[in-house]
Parts: sequence; C-alpha cells; structure tokens
Amino acid sequence: MVEERARLALAPPASATLRLDDYGVLHATGMAPYAWILEAQRLARVIPGITRLHTESLTPLDHPEHLLARARAILAPPSTVTLRFDNGILYASGTAPHHWIRAARHQVPSIIGINQWREEQLQDITLQELTALKDKVETYSLRFGKGTAQLESGQETVWQAMVETLASTR
Repeated sequence: MVEERARLALAPPASATLRLDDYGVLHATGMAPYAWILEAQRLARVIPGITRLHTESLTPLDHPEHLLARARAILAPPSTVTLRFDNGILYASGTAPHHWIRAARHQVPSIIGINQWREEQLQDITLQELTALKDKVETYSLRFGKGTAQLESGQETVWQAMVETLASTR
C-alpha cells in the first residue's frame, strides 16, 4: 500500500523503478530526468510510511556531469581527446585517429541527453599523417624515357626512396 502510494505520488518515468524495503526506505533505480529526481526527493518526505528515498542507484538522464561521464564511457576517447558538455552539446577537442572520430559520430546520436556533437576543435591525426605522406611523396620526381614506362637511368634510387617512404607508413 505504501509503495503504491509512493508510485502514484512520485509518478516515476518508465526508465525508473521504485521498491520499498522493510525499513520504509524507498529505493529508486534506473534512469530519470534530473528534475524528476529532485522533485521526488522533495515529495518523498511527505509520503506517509516512507522514511527516506534512496536515489544513489538512479542515474540522471540529463545532469551535465553524468551525461559527460556516460559519453566518456561510451565513446572511450583516446587520451589526446578532451570532451566537454555544455547545454546539450558535446564538444570534442584535441587529436584522434580517423576511425575513432568516425565511430564517435555514429555513437553520439544514441547517447540520451546529448543533442548535438561539435568537433571543430578536433584534429584527425590520420588525415594529418596522410597529408604529410602525400607532401613527402610529391617531393620525388621520377623521369621516364620518352614514350615509355621505363625509368631513365639512375632513377631506380629515387624509385627505391619512394617505396621505402611508403613502406614506412605501415
């Protein structure tokens, strides 16, 4: 009866569960909006038969610190990436490999409470490495015999240097 009264008075979201123990402590578990948690803590004090509302096992869906912690746990950013959450927006800065950036772009929309992903301050280290490699390869100049695909004499060393440059990227 007390537990049912608490459910009616508190109206928990579907993602939260209420359970009353033998000591009158109402345990809330699952996830709920931060505003609901605060209101439930206030209302639970006046519900007859409830001695305390235990919310330590309840995860706020929209509290900035919890959203940022959840984003970090889901995205597992490399140590070179800093995540910051502000007003529904998750900001990423620093450097990261392309595969991580791509995965983050795919995962962020599924994180409840994050409305937007901003990566203007995030540098793609893979792109930087490929650009540096392209610039280095473009410094080589191979000469071929006129009308043939044969390297001119002495160009084998240039060719070998190019091959070694490309092989060093693996």
